[in-house]
Amino acid sequence: QIANGALHSDGTSDHNAPLWLDVPLSKNVRVEFTAWSTAPAVDTKVEIFGDGLRHESGYIVILGGWNNQITTIARLDEHEKTRVEKRTRWEQGKKYRWRVQRTDGKTLEFFVDDQKVVEYADKDPLFGPRNNKVGFTNWESQPFYDDLVLTPLPH
Repeated sequence: QIANGALHSDGTSDHNAPLWLDVPLSKNVRVEFTAWSTAPAVDTKVEIFGDGLRHESGYIVILGGWNNQITTIARLDEHEKTRVEKRTRWEQGKKYRWRVQRTDGKTLEFFVDDQKVVEYADKDPLFGPRNNKVGFTNWESQPFYDDLVLTPLPH
């Protein structure tokens, strides 16, 4: 739903069902938006280079997951054993400016308020007609998303 001009999901009816943007991403792209969660768990996430249909069909970027303990980028499974993660806590209700980008065709970088948090280098990067969408998802954390900007970058 749209609440006060921002995309909002309460996640209670369909856990981790992304709302996919029906615009194909370029192989190298910058995805920027403002996100915040009104839940103590924070647990705010976006999926990038997904198939536009299913959760965990691309990279899952999570800020404050697992009850505000882990920030991560994972490939095809948010519980992936080789995911990159940082143990850090985020503020409930604080608006953070996200930037998720791939500039070299293989490394996904996640910045929060212009500070790099984690990056995921992939030897077999996801991309193509089945991996070119971005989606916003939720478990039960009351996230909001606003001010989306997609910028195709040179190959």
